[in-house]
Amino acid sequence: MLYRFFVFTLAGLLLSACSHQARSPLDSPAQGDAGAIEQWALNGKLGIAAQDPRGKSLRQSANINWQQDREGYSIHLSGPLGQGSTQIKSDSGGVTLKQAGQADIHAASANELLLNTLGYTLPLDALYYWARGIPSPVAPPELEQRSVSGDLSQLKQLGWQLDYSPFQDVMHWQLPRKIIASKGSTRITLIIKKWRLP
Repeated sequence: MLYRFFVFTLAGLLLSACSHQARSPLDSPAQGDAGAIEQWALNGKLGIAAQDPRGKSLRQSANINWQQDREGYSIHLSGPLGQGSTQIKSDSGGVTLKQAGQADIHAASANELLLNTLGYTLPLDALYYWARGIPSPVAPPELEQRSVSGDLSQLKQLGWQLDYSPFQDVMHWQLPRKIIASKGSTRITLIIKKWRLP
């Protein structure tokens, strides 16, 4: 049960963010570069420290393989040696969550999936931008700090704080290497070991 809650929470906080959103004009070269990326794949590790609905402390981690294209995304999460394998897929028909030994869960959107499983929704439109190191255009940031090279280092937006480590050069694009997102007692860490671009 805890692992299932963990999977849904991670999916909502960082992964469902990859649902395709319309791009808005962005100002800085670094933002413009990352904002133009619509297809990618990444491998890495995802961790969470939070509380479950009963107030019990929860710490989990998973390997992540995320593939994004213009039509949707496919995300594979797994524990050590492939334990707890979970797949989240989106297409024009909605979002489906598949987990070993569990019935598939389908919803029309990532927001609906979260509402049905967690009982609340999250700022998924903003997360689509945050994952690439870009402030969301949906609301002005409360705080936006950049490194000397112009990469985003800290962002406070929509009640969340995001801390970025130095970015990495991927085929001349500057993309995040590590993101820590926190709000209240929830802290999520995404370590990106490898980006792949078309």
